[in-house]
This record gives sequence, structure tokens and C-alpha cells, in this order.
Amino acid sequence: MAVEKSLASLPAGENPDVITDDRGAPSIIIEIEPQDEGVVVQFGEDEFDPSSIGHYDNLAEHLESGDLVRIGSDVVEMFRSDKRSRSDWERSYRKGLKLLGLEIEERTEPFEGACGVFHPLLTESVVRFQAHAVMETFPASGPVKTKIIGKQTTERYKQSQRVRRI
Repeated sequence: MAVEKSLASLPAGENPDVITDDRGAPSIIIEIEPQDEGVVVQFGEDEFDPSSIGHYDNLAEHLESGDLVRIGSDVVEMFRSDKRSRSDWERSYRKGLKLLGLEIEERTEPFEGACGVFHPLLTESVVRFQAHAVMETFPASGPVKTKIIGKQTTERYKQSQRVRRI
């Protein structure tokens, strides 16, 4: 059994066919007409027919210039904000590379595209340390070793195996 509720019985501001902005003014009005074939979405005074835009169409050609300017300035401001927020990280990264003796430069000596590492000993030490640390942190036998101190019983042995597997 269907229950019908008219829009007139809803409290003010709760009409599901009207979307309001921050001030409570209607910004999008959706009209649904059962005898019609589609939905009409109205932005202010202009009507917008989404079926007129193809899947591969450039949406910028269908937007007003004011909207394009606003979207463009928003994107540029977000990019600048991103750049500012990661500036400390970038500075640390550049300093770390410089301390390691790695500098990005186009080299032609002794041949075109030659490596620009000035102190390979420091780079090699870092790579070796990481390789050994990974082997110690994640050994093939597992990260935990157990040793039973005192009398070895079946119960203690099973407990040590349980701990080793965890």
C-alpha cells in the first residue's frame, strides 16, 4: 500500500524539489512533469538541458565565462596553497639530497648523461644500512626468536611456538 504525502504538508524549507544555498534562497529548482520525457533543471532564470551535452564534449564550452573564471581562480589558488603547504618538506628533501652528495645536473663530462654523485661512499653506506636493517627487522625465519630457559616442558614448548608464530 503506497502512502502519498503532498508537498504542501511539509514544513517551510523542506520541499525536496528545491535546493537552497547558504542563505536559504532557492538555487536549483527541479520540476518533474510525469507527461514529459525528462527532468528540467533550472539554475536561476536559465534552463539547462543535460541531454544536449555529449559524453566527450568539452564542458567549458557549455559554462558561462564568469563560472569559468571562478573555477580557474579556485584551481590556481588551491595549487598555490598546496605548493605553500609542502615548501618545508621540499626544502628538507633538497637539503638531504645535497648532504648525500646527489645533485641533479646535466653532465657532459666524462660523457653525455654521466652520473652526478660527488660522494658515492655516503650513498653506498645508506643503501647498505637499509639493506641490513631490513634483513634484521624482517628475517626469513620470522621477527621473533624464542628460547626456553629452565626445564623444557611440552606446555612451555607449545607456548614458545605460539609466540614465535605471532
